[in-house]
Amino acid sequence: MQGHVLDAAIGTELDTGGDGRALIRALGALAARTGMRELSVRCLAHAGRSGDGAALESARLMAWEIDNPALADLVARTSV
Repeated sequence: MQGHVLDAAIGTELDTGGDGRALIRALGALAARTGMRELSVRCLAHAGRSGDGAALESARLMAWEIDNPALADLVARTSV
């Protein structure tokens, strides 16, 4: 639940002009600690949206390994 709340909070912060860095770090740490690969991809996509092109590329590569069409759509429509 905490990961999904962080995911939504990051999206809101980015939508309203914030950089989301602190929340992105928190989501990345949670995803790594718990092994939640989908949240790792979402974290990397947010980092890409905030300007990190390498993170976005990593998100796209990781998303291929996860059978979730919504996740594939997310990384496909995310841009730096």
